[in-house]
Amino acid sequence: MHDDLEINSAGLYLAITILWAAMRLIRALATRQFDLKRELVVTLLFVFLCLLSYRLLEPFRFNLSGTSGPTLCRLSTACS
Repeated sequence: MHDDLEINSAGLYLAITILWAAMRLIRALATRQFDLKRELVVTLLFVFLCLLSYRLLEPFRFNLSGTSGPTLCRLSTACS
């Protein structure tokens, strides 16, 4: 019996993106500074991080069976 929890990645990435945009907007309003180059670099690093996590960990499946095996593994690999 496998107790696995799979997370919908589309909803997760949407929530992270909305939170990211809100935090960047709050930062710009709080400091009253906006540097386009800095925002582009930080946003590109954020997109890179999202793509990296998507390629390495997608789909997100957590092993909840309590065994000493890995708790986060890809479906394409043998994780049991």
